[in-house]
Amino acid sequence: MRNKFFKISYALTIIALLLVVGGLAINFYQAQAEDVTYSLGGWMWSDNYGWVSLNSSNSGLVNYTGKSYRVDVASNNQLSGWGWSSNIGWVCFGLTCDQENICNGQETCNPSDFGTAAPPTGAWQATITDGKLDGWAKILSLKDEGLLHLGIAASNYSGQAGIDCYDCTYNTSTTPLPTGGCRTCFTDTKYNNENLPNQAVESVVGGSGKICSACTDCNLSGIDSKIACQTCQSCKAYGGVVDGSNGAVLGWGWNGNQAPNSEVGAGWVQFNPLNGESGIVYPWLQTVYGTVFSQNSIRQKAALKMTNATYCILAQGIYNFKSGSNCSANVNLQFPTSTSNGDVAYKNALGRLDVVGLTFEVRKTKDISYNKYGNKIITLPGGTVVATPVLLDNSVYVYNGDLTVNSGFSILNGTKENERGNGVIIVNGDLHLAADFDYEADNFDNSNLKKLASVAWIVKGDVIVDPAVSKVVGAFVVLGDGSPCLESSGAACSTNNNYPIYRENGYGLFVSGNSANPLVVSGLIVAKAFSFQRTYADINQGAEKIIYDGRLIANPPPGLTGFTESLPIIRDFEF
Repeated sequence: MRNKFFKISYALTIIALLLVVGGLAINFYQAQAEDVTYSLGGWMWSDNYGWVSLNSSNSGLVNYTGKSYRVDVASNNQLSGWGWSSNIGWVCFGLTCDQENICNGQETCNPSDFGTAAPPTGAWQATITDGKLDGWAKILSLKDEGLLHLGIAASNYSGQAGIDCYDCTYNTSTTPLPTGGCRTCFTDTKYNNENLPNQAVESVVGGSGKICSACTDCNLSGIDSKIACQTCQSCKAYGGVVDGSNGAVLGWGWNGNQAPNSEVGAGWVQFNPLNGESGIVYPWLQTVYGTVFSQNSIRQKAALKMTNATYCILAQGIYNFKSGSNCSANVNLQFPTSTSNGDVAYKNALGRLDVVGLTFEVRKTKDISYNKYGNKIITLPGGTVVATPVLLDNSVYVYNGDLTVNSGFSILNGTKENERGNGVIIVNGDLHLAADFDYEADNFDNSNLKKLASVAWIVKGDVIVDPAVSKVVGAFVVLGDGSPCLESSGAACSTNNNYPIYRENGYGLFVSGNSANPLVVSGLIVAKAFSFQRTYADINQGAEKIIYDGRLIANPPPGLTGFTESLPIIRDFEF
């Protein structure tokens, strides 16, 4: 019986599949090159002037200027760039506010028009150091009265008790509780009678009180949202911090001529206000028209309301992954396995993949081998490079060794009466994708779906995508060669900060390639583990974007019929 889910207003009958064994635990700092620059996204809130957008890609912009802008976070933790308010205009950050930089890119601009006063520190800069914001921004329309202080260490409250803590050390169990010291907390949080932060009083989750650091004795008090730091070594009167688990920016800045009780200028400027989350836009995983499955826990570092899956997220533990349909559940879904001698098909709860049946010759006619399903078997030596358009014609290609796909390759539609566009490529080794490739866009007879190009890649090793590649197509089933994933140097994986790091050794790894450009996969991926290495970071597109392609159900490749039929169905009604 097919699995069934909640009411979802989509009539699609199939979903994309992402299955991992080791858990999708991503630490993007490890993949970050030294010169990678990320950006901030989301909003700030001024008590006196309303919303300030930190990125022109934010949704819901009002009176948008039509210009692209954003606040950047460089690899040296320096902030620069622009925010925009429909009420108060442009807000510059850090070095961008310097007299020498403030007119960069403007044809007509006089720096003195925005005031000439330097910050009290004497230099324009804004930084994130040890998770804490410091330095300056500037509201240009307020000129010399527009200095926005992102953090102030004017007070020291030794021993001050904290309430909500961030940037704690978490364990890797299904419940992420603090196990070590908490570096940052907020005081004076006001709770409602359900022991939750009272959003009617606190427009910033975590409280509007002093911001403490070097906290100790971090423990859970009641529920996850109330983690008490018993002792804080020092506190700021106000300031911002970055939540190390997801990059969210939290806290307060101040713009006023006198003490913080002055109402001159923008007043309190809040990071991460309700419905206007602000944070660092890290690379994130995106699946379109699909669901994400994971055998173990699944988590990522992404601060904003990005949708990771159109439909559902199913895993043993789900942290900071979002479903566009608010559909998620903790399940235990095993990776497809076979018997040790390989005489039983790979199978799990989702279906069955008969690799042996696809490759075993049952008859031979005029030197052409056929399997038990009637598919032609074409066996080729390892090291063969596919470099021309190919019509798969419902055949099974078997490469005995590593295979490299380079430029010139594409999957053709059938054109003649009996030609079929589907096929499967089995690689007894690693599959290296060294160039973009796609399905043929033209010459499709839409009266016969059997002519539609459709490919499955079954790989007995790793799939390794070159960093220069931007798009690949097909159903990738990465079974591996049976190599163990041992937590030792040089093996398939090792552990760093309690998260597994996988290496290429035939274990069954899908490697996206370390690149600042995004990768789009049109199809689906089943693998034992993923090494997502793209550093591309944008609010509207994931670094790795997997788009389920309906041709895999319209004209399934040989061997995938039973597998795709077992995937959960999405209907446009309740049941």
